[in-house]
Amino acid sequence: AGGLFLGAGVDIQRDRIEAQITAWGRAKESWLVDYVILDGDTSRPEVWQQLTDLLNTTYPHESGVRLSIVKMAVDSGYATQQVYGWARGQGPGRVLVVKGMERGAAPIGQPSAVDVTVDGRKSRRGVKVWPVATGLLKSELYGWLNLDKPTAESGEPFPAGYCHFPQMDEEFFKQLTAEQLVTKLVKGYRRQEWVKTRDRNEALDTFCYSRAAAA
Repeated sequence: AGGLFLGAGVDIQRDRIEAQITAWGRAKESWLVDYVILDGDTSRPEVWQQLTDLLNTTYPHESGVRLSIVKMAVDSGYATQQVYGWARGQGPGRVLVVKGMERGAAPIGQPSAVDVTVDGRKSRRGVKVWPVATGLLKSELYGWLNLDKPTAESGEPFPAGYCHFPQMDEEFFKQLTAEQLVTKLVKGYRRQEWVKTRDRNEALDTFCYSRAAAA
């Protein structure tokens, strides 16, 4: 009942598209609603049609209404031109083409236009790419995952940022926590960077993009 709107984060791979749909409530409380893997060659149109179908899927809310996905953030780091082409076909507003950046002061920054007109100028109505501060969002998420669940006896509300998950397999949670923050020495200066502790981290990436969509 606390979920007010749905955001989605999408990660593109060579042979599949992975998407996380999250309900967001007040004080950044969240509920994982759906996790979808669309198998298919992302250089071909068939799997992109599946993503269109997912964008237009509605989900039942406890109140009885059905909620649609308000914003879907799609990573453009792989299959970049296919992402641009698909986003262009969805009309303005609902799809955000995003690019992860290690650093940033806000979850999502100012977009830059990537489409140009015939005379070489940026197109106002073309695709824009939004930078997402993935390092900031990973730190935020790991803090949320450490929050204690209030006991039923206490009657206290869930703390701000609390993440609710349905029954998921172990692989999902391994992916969600697949990176750690380490300190490296770069040109004599200490710098913190997120590094993978395992190959698969799509659950973490798609959560961050869903959070960016919510922002």
